[in-house]
Amino acid sequence: MGKTGTGAEKTEKQEMEIKPSCIVTFRPHDGYEGEYGFDWVRVGDYLLKSTGGGTKPAYITHEIMGRYLKEGTETGRSVLDTTSGARECSLCSRRTSCEILCAKDFCFDCSETATCKVCVDINAHSKRFKYDNSSVFSDRTKRGSQTKKLLRSFHRYTRGWKDNEIIINKLSKEIERELYSFTPKLTIFPNETITLKCLVYIKDKALPENLIWEHNDMFKLVFTTKENISTINNWQEFQFTLECKRNFSNKEHIKVSFKDNENIKYICGKLEVLPNKIKEIDVIKVRVTSQAHRAAGGFSSDDLKMLKNALKQGYVKFTDIEVDLNPTVDDPNWFNSYFDSHGRVTNNNALMLDLLNNLNNRLISQNLTTPIHPSFDETRIRNAQKIYSINETANGYGGYSIESQRACVLVTGHSPSTAPHELLHSLGLPHTFTVKEAAGLKTSDYTYFARKTENIMDYSHTEGIERRMLNHWQWKVINKEGVT
Repeated sequence: MGKTGTGAEKTEKQEMEIKPSCIVTFRPHDGYEGEYGFDWVRVGDYLLKSTGGGTKPAYITHEIMGRYLKEGTETGRSVLDTTSGARECSLCSRRTSCEILCAKDFCFDCSETATCKVCVDINAHSKRFKYDNSSVFSDRTKRGSQTKKLLRSFHRYTRGWKDNEIIINKLSKEIERELYSFTPKLTIFPNETITLKCLVYIKDKALPENLIWEHNDMFKLVFTTKENISTINNWQEFQFTLECKRNFSNKEHIKVSFKDNENIKYICGKLEVLPNKIKEIDVIKVRVTSQAHRAAGGFSSDDLKMLKNALKQGYVKFTDIEVDLNPTVDDPNWFNSYFDSHGRVTNNNALMLDLLNNLNNRLISQNLTTPIHPSFDETRIRNAQKIYSINETANGYGGYSIESQRACVLVTGHSPSTAPHELLHSLGLPHTFTVKEAAGLKTSDYTYFARKTENIMDYSHTEGIERRMLNHWQWKVINKEGVT
């Protein structure tokens, strides 16, 4: 087992960062369900869980970042037609089947430029996607603005290997070694114990005798599988538990290093733990009885588990109550106007807003005659996030949300990840495929190719990917004061 310590260990010679022989990095454990926040620069070495069981290969961050363009308006851009899978320039009609597109604002053949318009639909995406950078990631001039901004958001410690050096990751993909020097970020609640995975890569034949683990005494590490650093040019992995004993107000680091035969200590891996400043909110779960089926909606244990986990990632804790609402008592026909001609809950934006406003008002009205909870007065109800579960089907969606109403709706047939997806919309998060220009949003700094990630704000559940994670920038949106 590696040595552990609670502070910097004295050495005879200067401590240095990363000798060209060892990489240590961290990932969520194999059974991860979103119970803590974890974000890192994706390098394709992590398997996505499938909703039907099994796994799917992970993505590489820079390969799926870009912008969706408004169909029919772009000119002179080399973009991907997601229907045919081909690249096309609208000026010269040049087409190719390459998977990753060039970073230029013009086609290689016609070399003309023009201003494009992005797809500003906040709930859907077009069929034309412009990637943020080229496939040659090792050429830094090819990195697009989103990729550069994302990399700057992660702390990077000094490396000893050559720039642009390529290694083979755990899933046999070629990856620039530099990307492993960006420190992953972790959120963990006080008095909780979580499970993490450690990945170790040894390049040179001179193996370190053991790994030295250093951390503040507020943390306790226990290795649950054997630490293995016995082979070279191959990834080894082992799991450990991390206990956080209390609250802390400054960033902490778990640092991994080793000593060479000259007693010089080299840092080979870090994990950044963000201060656990907890934000508390109220959530009212409302079972709505509509006149169509005369049955109330409901909330499954999976709904609540995923909701709790998603909010925990951003250091958000909620107090919840569950109430019944029968808004048809005073007017049996009021709900009819919110159904389409097929008897499904409408997906008309104006009617959706009106329905949520109506439900909020009727909840307040019901509370005046029959208080929903002793500690919830009208002000607390208005400020709480409301989740209305309606026992009716909709037209191809599982729910919707309006941020201004602090409320969202779930309908029959929604997936367990729909509850956090819609509530997070209410807290200000857009879809992962939304561009920052959409509807004046200021929270879409990064745009990803749709249905590729495990992010809760993606539509990837339609492709069988289990949505379970949020990124660091999303934690900051839902907890502006608490997440740094």
